[in-house]
Amino acid sequence: MVTPKNTKNLKRPVSTIKTGPVKGLRNILANPHEFLWPVMRDDEGKLKNILTESLPNKTAQLREISWAQLRKMSKDERANLKKENKLKKKDAGDKMTENMCLGVNAVTRSLEKDSLISVLIDSNVEPLIMIKHVVAMCQRKNIPVILIPFLKTTTFQKLGFAAAALGLRVKSID
Repeated sequence: MVTPKNTKNLKRPVSTIKTGPVKGLRNILANPHEFLWPVMRDDEGKLKNILTESLPNKTAQLREISWAQLRKMSKDERANLKKENKLKKKDAGDKMTENMCLGVNAVTRSLEKDSLISVLIDSNVEPLIMIKHVVAMCQRKNIPVILIPFLKTTTFQKLGFAAAALGLRVKSID
């Protein structure tokens, strides 16, 4: 009689061999209806030009002064220059956040507070569930929503990061 090579498994009775837990049904969150939202096509590029003009150019921020130039100044002059640069950067950022909010979370929070007059959303967002609630909230509150395919690329070029949603605040009209 030939002895098997793997005697470890043969010594155990079949009833004591451990098996993994039985996998039950997996819940899948799905919607049986297909979403068909109209996407604005900008063949002439008018909307894209307006958007690029209205967004501030954050990629070309104020440059820091080199140490070679700062070394020639006194300590008080350097401190004053540093304060001035901070104030200039803060003013540029405040003007933008005063008029618009960027990102899905910020737009959602502003919609809850009723502080938006219109919303721009990128139509190429995957998964679609990320922006579905924003469109539903805008429809409920009668706020115009525009889905455009170039919002992420435009915000990335102008601001240095891509934003899937952009909301225009009520204060910008005043």
